[in-house]
Amino acid sequence: MYPRIFITDNYFISSYSLCIAAAIILAVLVAYGECKRYGLPVLLFPAAAFWSIFGGIIGAKVFDVVCYNWNNFLDIPLVVLTSPSGWMYYGAEIGGSVGLVVYLLLHHVEFLRPVDIGGTVLLLAHALGRLGCFLAGCCYGIPTNSWMGITFPKGPCPVHPTQLYESIPLAIGFVVLWIFRKRFVIPGTIYASYLIFYNVLRFMVEFYREDAYHFGILHFSPSQYIAVVLFSFGVVLLTYLVKHKKTA
Repeated sequence: MYPRIFITDNYFISSYSLCIAAAIILAVLVAYGECKRYGLPVLLFPAAAFWSIFGGIIGAKVFDVVCYNWNNFLDIPLVVLTSPSGWMYYGAEIGGSVGLVVYLLLHHVEFLRPVDIGGTVLLLAHALGRLGCFLAGCCYGIPTNSWMGITFPKGPCPVHPTQLYESIPLAIGFVVLWIFRKRFVIPGTIYASYLIFYNVLRFMVEFYREDAYHFGILHFSPSQYIAVVLFSFGVVLLTYLVKHKKTA
């Protein structure tokens, strides 16, 4: 675990922040290249990227407040909202998608190819983000005696490296998708496939997350309930797109 990368004895860069910055930069570069490949209006790209990132930031904080910090928010709202910690990935994904789609609809641009690009870059960006979590020592798993266990500094025992349980499959998923992306000829199918793949992965990883609390009849974590909804949406969307294409 390397939470800080020291430049000098007194100056350092947060490894998590570095990974997030790298994720955003690479995502924007890949998205720009894919926009040109699909022949999308590149002039709209900067604003579309801005609203997607802005929506992701807002969504990440809102979902964290609702799912994990509601009581603290009621007591000390300003502290919770301005805290550098407390960001939920699902909020970023949903908020970013909403920001992108709303912007495109307002400008009368077809949004299925752009959300395909979003699904592609999310795999890459999220893989880097989880690597940042691993380096920072957050989002780790429950204690384990298996060979996969890792003992973080100041940790009492080995735990599941759940950050890597997500980061490695996401990176592999991005490479595979990047190789075969030209075969996804039906607009929207990349994004639908991303929803199916990631939410199955996240649902399973949640069983090993140390910070996951469970509630409700199914005794799932908040992320697992969201994963079920988004997975179902992905299946319905993929089925609809394929059937609609065949009919057309």
